[in-house]
Amino acid sequence: MQTINRATILGRLGQDPQSRALPNGGNVVSLSVATDESYTRDDGSKVEATEWHRVSVFGRSAEWCMKSLKKGDAVLVEGPIVTRSWEKDGVKQHSTEIKGLRVTGFSSGGGKRAEDGGGSYGGRPADQGGTSSYYGGGQAAGPAKGPDEDIPF
Repeated sequence: MQTINRATILGRLGQDPQSRALPNGGNVVSLSVATDESYTRDDGSKVEATEWHRVSVFGRSAEWCMKSLKKGDAVLVEGPIVTRSWEKDGVKQHSTEIKGLRVTGFSSGGGKRAEDGGGSYGGRPADQGGTSSYYGGGQAAGPAKGPDEDIPF
């Protein structure tokens, strides 16, 4: 049996991207992405909940995120869910996050779609559209081909 480990989220950045250097000389960018859910209970009361997701982005995609994204921007993130563990002051620590292999940003100004001025980074030529791709390396891409509908929030 083959298994699949893939998360796809569409949400908003809760803070500006945070960059830090890695021991190998590369860098990683951390994103804090909020997704919202609302529903009505059987008794008629409305419930609104926000879930926060940690996202780590590496390489050229990380550079693109630092240059292009800011707090409040909508982002579409795709990648595997990973759990890291380490020891700090004798205490074992754990963190579960999404490894952002593909990241597409949408401007926070007026809910723009990617083709209207949002942006992305791609491992494919600009004429094919593109999104951030950790494995893709590649060249900077122009605006990605986004959905026909506006972002739902």
